Amino acid sequence: MWIHKIIKKRFEAETVNNVHIAKATASFQGVRLTVRCFIADGVLIDTGAKSMESEFASFFQQHDIDQVVITHYHEDHTGCAAFLQQTMGLPIYMNEPMIEYCRQKADYPLYRKIFWGKRDPFAAEPICVFLAKRHMGGDSDTGPCCGPCRLFESRNGPAV
Repeated sequence: MWIHKIIKKRFEAETVNNVHIAKATASFQGVRLTVRCFIADGVLIDTGAKSMESEFASFFQQHDIDQVVITHYHEDHTGCAAFLQQTMGLPIYMNEPMIEYCRQKADYPLYRKIFWGKRDPFAAEPICVFLAKRHMGGDSDTGPCCGPCRLFESRNGPAV
């Protein structure tokens, strides 16, 4: 799409307290939108925007990631999920109510497609499965997951 050629993009990465942070900004005619993703202890939190997939892909490939947690379904948080699943073979976890929505072709307003691109469908598992597997020594039969979930680190309290 021709409009992508006139959107200014900026990508930065830094590490703070062993957390790797990627920050991407898209700007057009005075409107500036920013998205971030984080890697901590092998877990990628959010995946960034499809419109900046090459920048995010380089960031992902520089780090040891074994799982992905998505905070919510918006395209600036899920845009590179399909890439991570297909190219890097990573499992993806998110709140259950939006899993089916993310398995479908993206459907959102044009201005968001212009800034963030059109994310590809991907398959996620309920976040409670991730929490059981990673932190509680459980299996994937954790029952239904309803409402918002917070990442919790047993030694330090809530992480997100």
